[in-house]
Amino acid sequence: MNTNLLIGKDSSGADQYIDLSKIPVLIISYCEEIQLKSIFSQFNFFDLVNKNYLISNTRIFKDWSLNKDYFHLFMRDDPKIGFETRIDLINHLLEGIINRQKIMKKKKIIDFERYVSLNIWNDTKLGHQFFIVDDVWDIIISKPVKLGLNFIMILLYGPKVGIHTIFASAISYRNILEQLVNQHPILTIELRKKYGFPEPKKISELGQELIFTPEGFVYYKKSAISDLLKYYKI
Repeated sequence: MNTNLLIGKDSSGADQYIDLSKIPVLIISYCEEIQLKSIFSQFNFFDLVNKNYLISNTRIFKDWSLNKDYFHLFMRDDPKIGFETRIDLINHLLEGIINRQKIMKKKKIIDFERYVSLNIWNDTKLGHQFFIVDDVWDIIISKPVKLGLNFIMILLYGPKVGIHTIFASAISYRNILEQLVNQHPILTIELRKKYGFPEPKKISELGQELIFTPEGFVYYKKSAISDLLKYYKI
């Protein structure tokens, strides 16, 4: 299974890749839809052991061969495809996280890569799964407000069991976490449980960032404290 994603070119013209299976959360900031499509058009996870999860509008993914055999879907522009609501899909995903936790606990394996390496002997085979959202703000501002809380819980607990989140926004996401903590104070407890004190204040501290600029540059930020790596567009 190839989970390498081409994100840009360096100054010598060499292609630069990131491995999505090594990134718990990938945050994509874009200013033009074509930039987002340049990333999403590469996704080809049809050979995975388990289905992926997708929340999108049909327009963004109209060129994809959407197939229920490969995705758990919620498509805003075409509710006939997949789940009827976002909360249904997200609840299903949370149930999947809990189920994976139980499976790994039963096997007494706490490292997901270790579990995958033993798949040939595992009764229940698990692979990396990806939760893809083309517009995170549409979730954060939606009703019920619990939708946003559940979304963050997926970001916090999914990676430990091989479920990675990739979300995008054309609007700044810098204060998403602050808004959600104000709505759901329990998030402070969950963040401190996972990251210690002081807890993260920005959602960008939970993952890595891919930032597209109108000038045609692509910036990649590996962590909340690292410098931006500058590349040229694909």
